[in-house]
Amino acid sequence: MYMNSQRILRITGVLLVACCLATLQAADNWPQFRGPAQNGASDQAGLLKTWPENGPEIVWNVPVGSGFSGIAVDKNKLVTMLGDGPEEARQEYLAAFNLKNGKELWRLALGKEFVNEFGNGPRSTPSLADGKVVALSSYGRLVCVALKNGKLLWEKDLVKDHENTTVPRFGFSSSPLIDGGNVLIDLPGQKENGFLALSLKDGSEQWRKVPAGNGYISPLAIDLDKKHQYVVLSGPKLSALDPAGNVLWQKEWTGAGVANPLYLSPNRIFVSASGDVGGLMLEIDAGADPVVVKELWRSRSMKNHFNASVSDGKHIYGFDNATLKCIAVEDGKTKWAKRGFGKGSLIMADGKLWVVSDRGMLAAVKAQPDKYEEIGQSQILEGKCWTAPSLVQGLLLVRNGTHMTAIRVASGG
Repeated sequence: MYMNSQRILRITGVLLVACCLATLQAADNWPQFRGPAQNGASDQAGLLKTWPENGPEIVWNVPVGSGFSGIAVDKNKLVTMLGDGPEEARQEYLAAFNLKNGKELWRLALGKEFVNEFGNGPRSTPSLADGKVVALSSYGRLVCVALKNGKLLWEKDLVKDHENTTVPRFGFSSSPLIDGGNVLIDLPGQKENGFLALSLKDGSEQWRKVPAGNGYISPLAIDLDKKHQYVVLSGPKLSALDPAGNVLWQKEWTGAGVANPLYLSPNRIFVSASGDVGGLMLEIDAGADPVVVKELWRSRSMKNHFNASVSDGKHIYGFDNATLKCIAVEDGKTKWAKRGFGKGSLIMADGKLWVVSDRGMLAAVKAQPDKYEEIGQSQILEGKCWTAPSLVQGLLLVRNGTHMTAIRVASGG
C-alpha cells in the first residue's frame, strides 16, 4: 500500500511538472499572427490586477521602421518586418531583436518598401517553427531564414513564379501559416489553384488548390471532430481544406473581408467584415457526410475592420469599426459598448482584454459581459497603432510606424 502510494505521488509529480512545462512553453512563445492558437489569446496568468500609479513599466523602447507587421516571439528572440533606409531607396526588412533589451540582432533586406496613403511598409507577420522564420514582403517575396542568424535558407517570388498572381491594393498582407511541415500562403489574383503549400524544409511545392482569397486574410488551422483543416477565404466563400488541399466544406461569404476568422471550440466559427456586412456565426458538423454547415445568426453588431475579435467561449470582444464591444456568442446581441479607442486592437489573457487604441493608449479591461470595467490605462506610444500586441513572458509587445516597445504587465513586475 505504501509503495503504491509512493508510486502514485511520483506519477502525479511528473504530470504536474509536465503541465507546468507545457504552460511555460506556451507562455514563452507567440509564434505567429494572432498568437499560439491564432485566436488572439494567451494562457498567461499572474498579470496585473491593479494599475500602477505611473502605469506599467516600460522595459524598453526602440526605434523601428514603418509598417504594420506583427511581432512573433520564440523564447529570447522576437521578429517583425519593417521599412527603413534613405528616403530615395527605402527597403523592407525582416529583423530579429533581443526580447530582454530590444537590441537588434540581425536583419535581411526583402526589396523595396511598399508605399500607400494609409501607411507605408509591410503588413504581413512572420511565422516561426523549428528554428526557422518564414516571412512575406509586400510585393510577394517569400523567404525562409534561420532564426539564429538570419541566414537565407530558401526564397520564392510569388508574383514571378505564378502567372496571374497580383499584388493587392495594400500589398501582400496575409501571414504565412506553418503547419504539418508545410507553409501555406494565399496567391491573390488566382481564380483557380490560389492556395499554395510549400515544404518548410526546402520550399518545394506540395500542392495548389481552390481559388485565392484577397491577400489579406491568413489561413487558420483548426481541428473539427478530430479532422485537421485549414479555414481560408477562397473567392467569395469561406472554405475549409484538408491537409492535402481538398475542400471539406464551404459557405458563401464576402470576398472583401480583411479580418481573420475566429474559431470557437468545439465546432463554431465567427467571421466578420466592416461596411454593412457585420458578423456571421457558423456551427460545423464535421462528422456528418457530407459536412453540415449551419448558420446560427448574422448580426451587424460586430463589424471587424482589419483587427479580428477574441472570445472566452461565451462572449466575443472586438472592435465594431471604432467601437469596442462585447457581444453574446449565442445570438450576437450587444452586451456593452465603449468608444474612445478608435480602430484599435486587442488580445485576451488572464481574464482581461489588453486593448491598444489606434493612437497608442494601452488599457486593461475585465473580460466580462455585464459591464465595461477598466482596470487602468496609460499612453505608451504616439502616432498610428494598427498592429495588435503580442504577449510573452509577462511582456506586452506593441509597435507603431516608428517605435517598438515592451511593457511589463506581469503582476509584481
